[in-house]
Amino acid sequence: MHTHETRSEETDPGFTYRDRVTWAQYTDWCTAIESAPIPASPHTLATFLDEHPASVATQRRRVSVVNTAHTAAGHRPPGRTPEIRMYVNDSRARRIAVLRSAVAARLDGLDDTGWPRALFAYRDRMVLVLVAAGLTYSDITRLHCGDLTAKPDGITIAGHTAITDRHLPDHPVTEIAETWLAVHAALHRIPTARHLARCIEAGTLTPPRTRELDDVADIPLIPPLDPHGAPPFPMAAISAASLAALVRAHLSHSPPQRRQRPLRSASILDDDRPAEPQPHVPPIQLDPDVFDRGIAIRRQAQHDLDGVLDVLDDVEERADRALRMLESLLDDGPAGDA
Repeated sequence: MHTHETRSEETDPGFTYRDRVTWAQYTDWCTAIESAPIPASPHTLATFLDEHPASVATQRRRVSVVNTAHTAAGHRPPGRTPEIRMYVNDSRARRIAVLRSAVAARLDGLDDTGWPRALFAYRDRMVLVLVAAGLTYSDITRLHCGDLTAKPDGITIAGHTAITDRHLPDHPVTEIAETWLAVHAALHRIPTARHLARCIEAGTLTPPRTRELDDVADIPLIPPLDPHGAPPFPMAAISAASLAALVRAHLSHSPPQRRQRPLRSASILDDDRPAEPQPHVPPIQLDPDVFDRGIAIRRQAQHDLDGVLDVLDDVEERADRALRMLESLLDDGPAGDA
């Protein structure tokens, strides 16, 4: 069934004979494992490549053919995810491996004490993890909170595995993602830097609930922050150029220096201050018949005022008559004098 459906479309992408052979090999394999060739997940494509060993050039051609077919059918190409790119590009895989080692060394050096240093540390850790996953700066700027999912052993981007704990040993990728999503959830509840600072200082950041994840799904994942830790309003994504400069600064061991900035009212962070005495307010007992009495009063008022409109109409008519009489007297005055 899958073979018939996909082979009927193979002329649409403009395949060469060699590409058609590659596409037929892929669709036949998908039919054998009872999986749809289009749309296919990156995991399906990676499994196909694993089960059909070949040279790097051949694997690249296979990925290109599958991507082209998906694009022609209006689907997202599965071969453009970081893991597939690294699979068919040895030099890229080596660069990512070196980058991950540098990121792992840098994650330990981020200072997350005080406000707003902690906020910058949470954001920059998330950025470094996404870079270690192989995402480009442009890819990161297009991400929204709904694209990021924290799993027990790593994170996924748009449903596809991006990076796991084994890629960054001794650095809990899941915890980094959950902390950053918790920051977004706290800002969504009360969108002020003061509230966020209080949550961070008190250690009350909590992973967002399912409903909160839905609420922040369309918010840019990585926003710029001003020196006081405040994101823009409305929320916007950081630029690719700013991301590149930020990552270069971290990996060259010359990160931006964030100094601790007290809030305007530091006492809001002091949980040990004595509570101010509150005046005693006796409980208010509401009359259970207050509603019925109110309805009765309104009905009586309607009855008493029932003829008001007629009275006002009569007054207006009498005023009109008096005005006409006055105009008549004024008109007759000059004639009588003549």
